[in-house]
Amino acid sequence: KRVALDSRIGPPVETTAARMAASAAPPIQGLTSLANVVRVQQYHTDLREFQETYDVWAARLPDQHLPFSAVKVPFLPVPGCTVQLDLWVYVP
Repeated sequence: KRVALDSRIGPPVETTAARMAASAAPPIQGLTSLANVVRVQQYHTDLREFQETYDVWAARLPDQHLPFSAVKVPFLPVPGCTVQLDLWVYVP
């Protein structure tokens, strides 16, 4: 799911990151949980937003090692979007 978060036209990055985290849970309900995250790649047009998005995930999954990578990209396919999430979750 892609969500626009450019602060000039969309919500602050923390709000968008919280929406992304919440929208990641329903597709895996009944199969596994976000506690089984094995890899998270975030593609950012501005890497200064990484810490803010990481903090959202850290609050959602406290006391858990978060396997995050941040990748700087020149643009994303959705106009106004500054972050895209690639989330891998283990299903036992």
